Amino acid sequence: MKKFFRASLLLCATLFFFLLLLLFFLLYSYTRWQGEFENSMLEQNTVSPDSVKDVDIQEKITDFVLSMEYTESLELELEEIGAILFDVIDDYLGDGIHLTSIYIIPKHGRWDLFLKLSYKKIYLWISCDVNKDEMQTAQLYITDIYVGPFSMRGYSKWVEKVNRGIADSIVTLNENGFVGRYLENIELLESNIVVKGSRY
Repeated sequence: MKKFFRASLLLCATLFFFLLLLLFFLLYSYTRWQGEFENSMLEQNTVSPDSVKDVDIQEKITDFVLSMEYTESLELELEEIGAILFDVIDDYLGDGIHLTSIYIIPKHGRWDLFLKLSYKKIYLWISCDVNKDEMQTAQLYITDIYVGPFSMRGYSKWVEKVNRGIADSIVTLNENGFVGRYLENIELLESNIVVKGSRY
């Protein structure tokens, strides 16, 4: 009985030790990644609540919706996209969780979005890639979600859920006419996003 107790105690102590090592490795890897990432950030790609508080896209959207042209385009700059993301994402965050910063790396056909979230005194970077194929469509999709340097794709169904949510949102917008136009195409460019819509 004593041998069994000692063996169980040794096993528990060993597991606890390895869990501590794993936790230390994760914290070290995240802290190192965060330092390198934040040191490489470009000011023009960083969006904060202060930088978007004076951004007003209402006139652009109104012109897009009310245009007499059958097909019209809406061009949104990086800060304007950031302002929209702040409004939308803040509505979905839980109590006590706040979006403090957005960093965007725009490329043709793919935008990498980094969101800095805070809970009390804890700050965490979460990121994803937003992609758009060359086809004439308004459909966007992501391929992975990261917490710092760690991919979450193999540990959850977040990617599938986000992609389903994007697809359902586009369908809902088009079927119910919430934006006043049928969204035909969305282009992710190196400096802005272009939305093409036609009259119903």
